[in-house]
Amino acid sequence: MSGGPRISFNAIDSALSSLKNCQSYINSGMDVATQVALDLVESFNDEEDINNMEKVMLEYAKMDRELNHYIKAFEETINQDYKEQVCLHQQSTQVLFTSDASLMMF
Repeated sequence: MSGGPRISFNAIDSALSSLKNCQSYINSGMDVATQVALDLVESFNDEEDINNMEKVMLEYAKMDRELNHYIKAFEETINQDYKEQVCLHQQSTQVLFTSDASLMMF
C-alpha cells in the first residue's frame, strides 16, 4: 500500500451510492424515451422524429453501459484496497516484539 492520501470508506460508500442514484435516473430517462418513441410510432409521426428518439435511446444505453463499467471498476478498486488493508492489519497483529528485540512470526 502506498504512502499516499487515504480516503475513508464512508466517503467512498457515499460516492458509490451517488453513482448508483445516477444509474436510476438514466433508467428512468430510458423508460420515458422508450414510451415517447412508441407514442410517435403509434401516432404515425414523421420518421425523422422517430429517428431522433432512437438516437436519444441509444445515448441513454451508452450512458448506462459506461456508468456500469465505471461502477464495476470503482467497486473492484474498493475491494482491492479493502483486502490490502485487511492483509496489512493481519500482518501487523501477527508480529510480536520480544524483550530482546527479535521478531517472532505466528
